[in-house]
Amino acid sequence: MSHPIGLFHLSAEAGRLAIAPPWVIPVGLLLFAGILVIASRTGGEGG
Repeated sequence: MSHPIGLFHLSAEAGRLAIAPPWVIPVGLLLFAGILVIASRTGGEGG
């Protein structure tokens, strides 16, 4: 929380996404969903 540079980096990434081409959003959502599925399968309920 004491790293303004990290916050600036996040804001820069957000700005980069704001001007990104339209296909980046659905692709990003698919990648995020895939990561969640893989994490839920590998992590499981036992940790």
